Order: sequence, then structure tokens, then C-alpha cells
Amino acid sequence: TTAGVSARFTNTYTQQPTPHNLTFTKMFGGDVVQDDIDRNELYFIITWTDGTTTKYLDKNGNLVDDMDDAKILLGDLAQTPDTYIYSKTFENAPVGKYTVTEYNPNIYINGTQTPFVLTHPTTDKTNAEVTDTTGGALLITNVYTDDRPTTNKLTLSKTFGGEVTEEEITNDSISFVVKCGDKYLNAAGQLVDDKVEIKLSDLAHTDGTVKWEKTYEVPFGDYTVTEINKTMYIKGTTIPFTFVEEQSTTTASATVSATTAGQLELTNYYTKPVVSISKIDATGKQEIDGAQLELYSSDDKGNKVGDFSKTWTSSSKHVESFVLPAGTYTIKETVAPEGYEKQTNFFIFKVEYDKDDNLILTQISDDHLPGTYDVKTGLISFENDPIKVTGKLSVHVVEEDTDRDVLGAKVRVTGPDGFDEIFTTNEKGEIVDKDGKTPIDVAPGTYKVTVVEVPTGYKVTTGEIAEIVVPKDGEARHEAKIIPEKEETTTETTTETTTETTTETTTETDELGNLIITVTEEVTGREVPGATVEVVYPDGTTKTFTTDEKGKITLINTAVGKYSITVKKVPDGYKVTTGKETAICTVTAGATTEHKAEIVTRTTTDEVVFTGDRTPMTPLMIAMLISAAGMAFFIGRKRKLNK
Repeated sequence: TTAGVSARFTNTYTQQPTPHNLTFTKMFGGDVVQDDIDRNELYFIITWTDGTTTKYLDKNGNLVDDMDDAKILLGDLAQTPDTYIYSKTFENAPVGKYTVTEYNPNIYINGTQTPFVLTHPTTDKTNAEVTDTTGGALLITNVYTDDRPTTNKLTLSKTFGGEVTEEEITNDSISFVVKCGDKYLNAAGQLVDDKVEIKLSDLAHTDGTVKWEKTYEVPFGDYTVTEINKTMYIKGTTIPFTFVEEQSTTTASATVSATTAGQLELTNYYTKPVVSISKIDATGKQEIDGAQLELYSSDDKGNKVGDFSKTWTSSSKHVESFVLPAGTYTIKETVAPEGYEKQTNFFIFKVEYDKDDNLILTQISDDHLPGTYDVKTGLISFENDPIKVTGKLSVHVVEEDTDRDVLGAKVRVTGPDGFDEIFTTNEKGEIVDKDGKTPIDVAPGTYKVTVVEVPTGYKVTTGEIAEIVVPKDGEARHEAKIIPEKEETTTETTTETTTETTTETTTETDELGNLIITVTEEVTGREVPGATVEVVYPDGTTKTFTTDEKGKITLINTAVGKYSITVKKVPDGYKVTTGKETAICTVTAGATTEHKAEIVTRTTTDEVVFTGDRTPMTPLMIAMLISAAGMAFFIGRKRKLNK
């Protein structure tokens, strides 16, 4: 109160509601596990309002203005042991209405980027009110479901190969056992506890193919398949195919997962269990053409039993093969091949099949069994001895005009049973065998004779190719004629850098001869390779040659007449002997002319030619001077006496 002035202040007070407790509960359900929950980033915001003002409840139960200060983490709640229940009670919570909101609710399936599928039950309570007389309760339940697929496709396929046909496969009794863990897959694609088999007929097949398959929708897991009963029989028989294990797959495994479909692929490869029969030469072990053979069912003595019988003619190009049921069989030769004695002994054998359907062939014992059986190849080699007597073949190569024998011609002879050899003529123009024998021994039959190579300077004419029949116990003769090739002449001078060399000469006609030029070192007589020699032919043609490694130049079948031979160039270290640079020699018909051109070793100066003579020169020079002086005195004396 101030003097002369007075005032009144009035305050009105109302009683605040008595605060009660607010409980917030968080529950998890479904496929989620504790590890998944622990990795979550969930948080919650609890909003409060009294109808006029809005604030946020923090984890300590205080009302705050900023939402960021009001985040309540899952870890701020208390977990009931061994449960997925988390809760917190805020004591003395202010009276008002509360709403809870959940943030970052996704939880990812362990080890993946795939989230669980989240749902909330209708029992959730996200709103609550605290009054003067009651408390409030908030509840959020998250139900998580692993919505990923639990099945995928598994394909079982079976492919056949080899000699089996589609019809034979269709009628077989093959089946499969498919297992996953301790359960078995049935034909309907279900996993069952009892062992079951899936038959080949349960799989789908497209006509015209040899593949069967079926695709199942199966739970994830590791699957294995094993094939049962692989035996298949050749159509219309009781003969089983041969199952080729190394080319087949009868077990397989596959994993079926969310990202991977499974493939169980099996293959069976079959061949027919054939018996192959080859006709061979007992001496050379080579295939023989022309034998007529019979294979028939028999007893163990070779007597025919039953109706089975096959006949054929042997060929060197292939062997005959047969599919035989179990039983006893005999091979018999009815006609011998040309050049061979007829085989009178039988080859008797027995065919059986073991429990694994493998063919077992047993030879029936016989002291004269004409052949052998190879177990690995399944081949019977039925043998023939060559005829003891042979024919003879003579081939004579001569010059066409003169009938002179030609040495060194090569002649190819082919004939029966693969006979194929090349022979060379001797100095008499006759082909000889490896022992130098003529005529050559061959089996009777038809032979083809071909002159395949002739000496340099010749060409083949009459009798280049001929067919000759060699009779039994007789001789066939053939004469092949060749002619010399004349060299072309020219009036121009030419130069050849190639060297004509040969180690033998041929018999010439009346118009031709041979010329051999040898360049040697004058003193030692050594041949000099690499020397260049100019040759002027009788018709004036000029050619240049180089000596070979033996210092020679050989001209075969060259024209007769005079030849001018000049050493034009010699290797380093040599020089042409003075006065011996050019020489003239004559080639005569039907003969070989040899010319030797001498050169010397070059000394350190070009003035003195070293001859190789080591005799001291000084005494010789003195003797020559004394002799000259004596002669002069004698001549002078004689003149005086004559005066």
C-alpha cells in the first residue's frame, strides 16, 4: 500500500489431476528370431496432448517439445526373459491422451537383403488416455513372416546313346530312386518316408527322340538319383545290349534352392555284343579278299544244329560282325581266296552272357584250331595258309629304239592281298627283289605294273602301266620301254646357275653321250667344289655350271661333238693354272667322256705359282749360271777356230 493508493490482486487456483502410470509394451511374433530382433533399428515416438497443447514423452517420462529428444529405442525397454516381449512403465504420467508411433519397422532375414513380411494384429493399442482415476496402456505387436519361396524345380532326365533304338528303350524296365535327406521322391513329386522308385514310363517322352524327362516342384534340399536295372534286350531276342559304363552316367546329384533349380541328368550308352570275324593271311596277318565263309549254329563237333546260318565273302576293307544269342557256333570256309589253300579245319566257339550281360566267348578245344580270338576287341581271326607254290614275275625296262637295258628305273607292282612294292632295275634293266633276285616270286593272280621313275634324261613311253596275269607255277613277263629326252638347242648364249649332278650314267643312243667335268687342285689332285665353269656346246650354246661337293659337273645324254670348257671363276685361295684356262674335249656317241680341269693354290704374291716342290733353288741357279758361262766360252772359241 502506498500512501493515498490501494490495490487488490486476486489469484485463482484449481487442483491438478492426480497423475497415474502409463505402460508401453512391444511384442514380436512370427518367423523372426532373437538375432534378427537384435539387429533392428526400431524406435518409437509417444505423443501427448491435453487437448490444447501437444508435447512428446521421452524415455524418462518427461514431456519435451522437440521430437528428436523424445526417441525411445527398443533398448530403452525392458525385455521379459526368454520372450520376445519388451515394456516400460512411465510412473506419474501426466493426464492426457497418448499416441505411440513406430519407426523403421523392417527387419531383414538373417544374411540376406530380403525383409520379413510385417503385419500387426487387431489387438494392438496405439492410443491410450491417462485420467484422474485410471492409467493408460500402449501395445504394438509386430508379426514377421519369412515370405520367401520354399520350393523350386527339379528336372530328372534320361538320355540313351549307342546302338539301342527308341522302341527298345520304351519297352525296358529301367527305374530310378531319388532321395533328399532321409526322404524319397515319388512319381508325383512328393517327399515321402518310404522308399519308392520312379519308372522310366513316369517320365515324359517325345516321339522320335531317345530322351525322357520330367520336372517336379520340390522343397529346397540336396537330391541324389540312382538308376535301377540297366539291362536292355535287343528287339525280338533274349540278347542283352552291352552297357558301356565309361560312357554312361547312372548316378547324379543336384541342389535345389531359392535361386537354383536342380538338374538330375543320366545317360546310358549301349552297344550290341557282336562277334566280329576277320579272314587273314596266317603268315603276314593281313586281311584277305575273296574267301567264301559260313557261320552256323552247331554242336561242339562242328555239326549243324538249328536254322541259324550266315554266308559272306571276305574283304580286306572290313570285317563281318554278328549279334549272337547264347549257343555254340562254327566258322567254315567253303571257297578259298585266290593264292591260298582252302582251310579245311573249323573254328568252333561258344557264346555265353554273364550276370552283368557281358558276352563271354570260349573257343572249343581243337589241335588244329585255325585262328585266334581277341577278348578285348571281340575279333575272331580265321586264318589261311598261303599256297606253297608261287608264280614268277619279270619286268624288263629298255630304251624304245635301241632295246638297250636301262639301269635305275623304279617300277611299282601291286597285286592280290594288298601286295604293293617298288622295285629298281639292275644293269640288265630287270627288276630285282631285296636279295637281288630276278624274276621275283609272287602268288598267282593279276598284277598292275607301273613305271614310276626313270633315270635323268628319259621319259616313259610304251608299257608305263600294264596289267599282268601271273599263272600258277608259271612266269609272266612284261617289257616297259622308255626314250631319252633330247636337250633343246639355241643360238643364244645362256647361263645356268644350277648344277647338273649324278652319280651314275646311262647307256646312250647313237646321237648322245655323257660328259663329266672334274675341277681339281693341280698338285694334290683334290676336288674343288664351287668352281664356275663355262661350257660351249657343239651347236654354239653356252651354259655356265658350278661344281658340286665332289668338284664335278655331269651332263647326261648330251649331244656328240666338240665342247669348249673354260674355268671362269674359282673359290677363294685358288687361281686358274696359266695356260690351262680353256680346253677342248669331244663327246662320242654311247660313251662317257671325262675332262679334268686343273687349278692351283694361290700364293702370297701373284708372281710365283707354288708347285709343292721343296728343292733348294740357290744351288740350281748357280749351276745354271756356270753352264751359261761355259756355253758362251765354247761358242766364242769355236768362232775363232773357224776364222
